[in-house]
Amino acid sequence: MRLTAEEKETIINFNEADATADIEVFSARLMREIRKAAELYPDDVTIKESSEGEYLVTLPKKWIKIRAPRILTDEQRAEIAQRFKK
Repeated sequence: MRLTAEEKETIINFNEADATADIEVFSARLMREIRKAAELYPDDVTIKESSEGEYLVTLPKKWIKIRAPRILTDEQRAEIAQRFKK
């Protein structure tokens, strides 16, 4: 049975007492990033695959970040564009 896009959720679960977070992942893009991290830090990341195509991942809680997009002025954009042209 194939799941719809709405059913393919990513759930991050952690509490303040533990140093690790548990993540349920369906996203292929996110799993590529997690696999790269697992190759670099095999002792810190565990990955298990479920029968529905979902991955169950445990990794350090401090790796989870929320970043707002950077707001640039027109001058900053022009300066960055100049640097890329070089």
